[in-house]
Amino acid sequence: MDVWSVGCILGELIGGKPLLPGKSTMNQLEMTIEVTGRPSPADLADINSSYGATMLEAHSHSDRRYFSDILPKADEDTIDFLENLLTFNPKKRLTAIQALAHPYLQQFHVESDEPSCPTPIIVPMDDNKKFEVAQYREQLYRNIKEEAERAAAERKRVRTNKSHTSRREREGRDERKKSTSTKKKRG
Repeated sequence: MDVWSVGCILGELIGGKPLLPGKSTMNQLEMTIEVTGRPSPADLADINSSYGATMLEAHSHSDRRYFSDILPKADEDTIDFLENLLTFNPKKRLTAIQALAHPYLQQFHVESDEPSCPTPIIVPMDDNKKFEVAQYREQLYRNIKEEAERAAAERKRVRTNKSHTSRREREGRDERKKSTSTKKKRG
């Protein structure tokens, strides 16, 4: 899971209003750059979107705003957490697992009770192509449904295998009991 949205929601909860209330895609991008700082060429390469890079080239430079100024009542751990969630380059952002281990969440962190997905979840839509909101939504729902069906089939397969294994184990125990009982009668 990408934690950018978690950072936006947390910022809104702390500040009592949207952290980056853009009125358009370009305005949203400008607000983002104000708090993350201008991305480096390596950062732009890591977002892997020529569409996004083109939009950034059109962005005029503005002064950086810091979360400590935007959210003056937030403590150091909160600011650090937000900065690490809202890092421009997705490869440099905290992962969900790293976020759960951050001091900001320390009192809630129970590693043994925090399942994680072993593989990245990737929505198979081209970031270099603009889609309507409805298209994104439909594709996301379709992907969720397919993944849920795949997971259900996998759970069923595992249960079936366990059931067959249990039956074989019972049959094996029954055979061993018969064999032991036959040996005792002979002896």
